[in-house]
Amino acid sequence: MIVLAIDTALKACSVAILRDGEGVFDKFDLLEKGHAEILPLMVARGLDAAAVRPDQIDRIAVTIGPGGFTGVRVGLAFARGFAVGRGPTATPSPLSDKGSTGDRRQPQTPIIGIDTLTGLFHSFSNRENDLPTAVIADARRGEVFGALFDERGETLLKPFAAPPETVSAQLVHSLNGRRANLIDPDGFFSDRFSPDDSYKETSSVNDNWQRLPSKPGVMPLILAALGADKNPADYPPTPLYLRSPDAKPAKATALDLFSGLT
Repeated sequence: MIVLAIDTALKACSVAILRDGEGVFDKFDLLEKGHAEILPLMVARGLDAAAVRPDQIDRIAVTIGPGGFTGVRVGLAFARGFAVGRGPTATPSPLSDKGSTGDRRQPQTPIIGIDTLTGLFHSFSNRENDLPTAVIADARRGEVFGALFDERGETLLKPFAAPPETVSAQLVHSLNGRRANLIDPDGFFSDRFSPDDSYKETSSVNDNWQRLPSKPGVMPLILAALGADKNPADYPPTPLYLRSPDAKPAKATALDLFSGLT
């Protein structure tokens, strides 16, 4: 099986190609803007370096968010375009029993959607201890994304977006005094930050959080391995935004402005 992995959800643009469990291409670049321009070039170079043709890709793994609104859309749109570009298959429409009319065109290559915080957990978690792991990522506009996983990687607290203090309180409540690993690539929970006063009274922040080295993006070979392991039917490429986009629609269009002049 050959898997193409794509991540543009956070502050990186990354691509990997996994062939029968072996990484044959792996590229991770820190990048806050310009994903749409860099990603096609990165994939093309990866295919060339791995000597893999587009029609040999069996699966595509892509991060679905949470993350930057534009970045999430770039990755998902590219994944679908790549899958369709291989050659769509015709499937009967629900309106047609024989498929002679009303056919739909579907991507030939399965696309597996992995949420970003799950990807960060698998990229940077410490499997040598039995602690749960909190994952934090920048959501911008003064908010962060947060999630909590047990030592086996099962979700204890689903991804959500809130101000850092609220995320901290939710994590502390879910942990109920337990120590935990912390994946925090943007450093929101720095040494000077206390989750809350009651938690600080029992022990210091450093005593309760075991910080793990991390980067603001999913490791692409890890993402590819997750894509190879998951059932596409259970992990659809559906965007997970958790919040509205930064861009706001205009309150009035040009047509509205001139409508009263006629």
